Amino acid sequence: MRWRYGNYEFHINPDRQSDNITLVGDNVRTLNGTYIAQPTGVVEKLNFESVFYQGRTKIIDEKSLLHADKFCYGADRLYVLNKNQYVIYVYNQNLVQIDEMAIPGEAGQEYISIAVDSRSIWLLGLTQNGTYFINNLNIHDATLIHEYELSHLLIEPIGMTCIEDSIVYITDDDGAIEGYHLTGGNDYKVTSFIIPNFPHHVVGLTSYSEFLVIGCKQDQQTVIYHVDIHTHEIVNTIMIEDESGIDDICMDGDHFVTYNKNIKRLTFIRGNTTLLDKYLLEREIESKRNVKLIDDMGVERKVVVESYDATRLMGHEHMYIISMSVQNTDGG
Repeated sequence: MRWRYGNYEFHINPDRQSDNITLVGDNVRTLNGTYIAQPTGVVEKLNFESVFYQGRTKIIDEKSLLHADKFCYGADRLYVLNKNQYVIYVYNQNLVQIDEMAIPGEAGQEYISIAVDSRSIWLLGLTQNGTYFINNLNIHDATLIHEYELSHLLIEPIGMTCIEDSIVYITDDDGAIEGYHLTGGNDYKVTSFIIPNFPHHVVGLTSYSEFLVIGCKQDQQTVIYHVDIHTHEIVNTIMIEDESGIDDICMDGDHFVTYNKNIKRLTFIRGNTTLLDKYLLEREIESKRNVKLIDDMGVERKVVVESYDATRLMGHEHMYIISMSVQNTDGG
């Protein structure tokens, strides 16, 4: 029997398997005073093993993109900000332009970054007077819904992303992060932290699930970090040789996408996220003492984890043998 967790298969280890099956349920008393056992479920102890491994990080495609200063993906579309012309260009997945939207702009005003959620476009900007703001725009025509003045901002931002609707995260080039809940015309700061000992120059910010994805450039490398928004720790690092450098980063759903403004190039990267997947599994076990697996019938089952071990294979930077002893409980 094979079980799945995300993209990984777990197999029962026959060398460690026991026939430890227990019936659980109630002892029902009949009218004449005798008891009859009526099992309502089966508890089976299983020993699982899996190999957490992915191929090396590599560039899988490069494409030209004109008129871009900053960009982001949302709803299977690419939104490209042109700061000088106060325009957002919209492209489909094949990088065919499907829309062009004028955005609000005033003399001396500068837009810094763009983010998109399921309902809105968010533009981070700086006024001529040196005040930072975020404009909330209609995702269909870029008309202004509301402008938020970031009166509590303590950093000089260079990038922005959305984790969920109306919650944006902003970073400076040293890895200082501020998060805001923008709603009802008010900006509520929900977090502010500095990533400890952050080593690189930040150029862009995006997000994946509950993680910030920070793009950096160092010498002739592009470096990408996953940062847990709750613990603020770096949980995964991706490095790739890139002499030209990057000016922004985003994700198209499957790949990391970087942009170099000087050579007008999008680079699509398949990044190794083994450590992130291992971190998610361990966090689920530590917080809940159980995990959800998919059995070979395609049914999602919750198993109670009694013991867990992860062993890195010698000679492999990102290959781990994951072992779990679990209880599989099926109700009757």
